[in-house]
Parts: sequence; structure tokens; C-alpha cells
Amino acid sequence: MGVEVVAGTIQDQSADAFVIRINDGSVQSGQTLLLSKAAGNLGGKIGVADLNTDGTCSAARIEESIRSIIAVVERESFWSVAMPVIGTGPSGILEVHALAIMMLTLHEMQFMGGVTIVRG
Repeated sequence: MGVEVVAGTIQDQSADAFVIRINDGSVQSGQTLLLSKAAGNLGGKIGVADLNTDGTCSAARIEESIRSIIAVVERESFWSVAMPVIGTGPSGILEVHALAIMMLTLHEMQFMGGVTIVRG
């Protein structure tokens, strides 16, 4: 499978699971949750709090978020996942740097499924 970087929206992607960013304080910083899973393993929504409580991000937080997302994907037996660039935002990391951290982490993990990273 592998990693693909595309432009567009998460909703436009074909994947078994989709990641959304939750940074409204309802989820602990760094936490990843399975928010929903369709019957028969037809898809799921995964939420990740990828920013620190002060709205900033670090390389370590991005790596932790990616590892946590892939752990949920593997646990739930999804074959593919679409996600936004993790760790970006007004006080986050520049998209190009966040993307490099994501790609390196995914490469190190050797996830056998498909990953689509959607640039905003």
C-alpha cells in the first residue's frame, strides 16, 4: 500500500477510516479515540487531539499522534486511513515540517495498510 499525500478534503478520500482533529478541550491532549465504527467494519472515524493545551505543537506530539492513530487503525482492522496534516494551525508547526515528521514516523512504523495525508 504506502503513503500518499494529496490536496483536497478528508471527505473526498476513499479510506476505511478517517481522522479528524479535536482540539476543543473535550479530549485530553495527545489522546486518540475511535469515535465511530460502521457495522461490518465498513469504516470508522478516529479523533485525535494533536495540539497541546496552549495550542502549540511539537515534533514529539506529532509522532505520538501518528503512532496512536495507527495503533487504533490496526486494532480495529482497518486497511486504510485518511488524515489531515497533524500538528498544524495558528500556533502549530509549519505544514511542510509536520508532513516530514509524519512521513518519517509512518516509514519507521512499517504500517502495511494505505495512508492518505490530506493537505489543506
